[in-house]
Amino acid sequence: MNAPVQWSSPSPAGPQQWPGLVPLRPLTVGEIIGIGLRLAWRNLAVLAPVGFLAGLLVTGADIGSLAVIGHLGDYADGSLLRALNRRAEQGLAPTGGQLATVVLPTLVTAVVGAALNFFAAGVATPLAAEMALRPQGARVGLRRLRTRWPVLLGAGVLAALLVMVGMVFLLVPGLILLAALQPVGAVAVMEGLSVRETLIRAARLTAGRRWRVFGVSLLGSLVVAPVALVGVALAQRLADHATTAFVLQQVASVLISTVTVSWTAMIGALLYVDLRMRTEDLGPRLLRAATGG
Repeated sequence: MNAPVQWSSPSPAGPQQWPGLVPLRPLTVGEIIGIGLRLAWRNLAVLAPVGFLAGLLVTGADIGSLAVIGHLGDYADGSLLRALNRRAEQGLAPTGGQLATVVLPTLVTAVVGAALNFFAAGVATPLAAEMALRPQGARVGLRRLRTRWPVLLGAGVLAALLVMVGMVFLLVPGLILLAALQPVGAVAVMEGLSVRETLIRAARLTAGRRWRVFGVSLLGSLVVAPVALVGVALAQRLADHATTAFVLQQVASVLISTVTVSWTAMIGALLYVDLRMRTEDLGPRLLRAATGG
């Protein structure tokens, strides 16, 4: 049985070729998106349940936060939106309760969603890393996850909270933190560090390349966005009542996340692989490990 290859140190320069499904060299943006889709499809049996769980938890966080503040019914039947529109037509600002109904669920779902994105990328990364070395390396990659769940969850939640704090107070710091901490899930699984060390390592790994990381991550989200929009639009057209439309939208969001999260998670995994190739010239060392050289 093949043992997981250690991803812990740079290597000297060597020949550029690849025995698996990912080139052992820095990747182009198109390769990250395209290979990400291919790997997501090949590993759908693993990633689809993660995507489904992510969609379920985000939807649960949205509905739960609305229920806690006592406005789930107003939001679901559309009366909140109508009330906001009436106040806007009268030149009035939203009331405190109306503002809380909009802002609180948005913040809660954003934190939960960001943490789950880090988590999903962490699950996808060992799959991508091992399939870069051998086409059938997914099972080997999964072995890395056995002892890394606590760090993956802890680092993901903490990174999501840091990003949201930056977003709430000033938008730009939040975006910078989002780019800086993008590989948190991957680092948590692949490099055997503590939660604190994982956050520091992720920030150091993206140093000098954060705009590229942010741009590729944004592009990946934009690529899958039409799928989500079409699904939600279809759910609305099938409904003859605002409450029914709300329920169908939540169901559609969960089902769509099953596919879209799989793809964006693999894009995040390949970004980590690309960062390691660019900063540490890791390709030659991995090539020797894969070929027994």
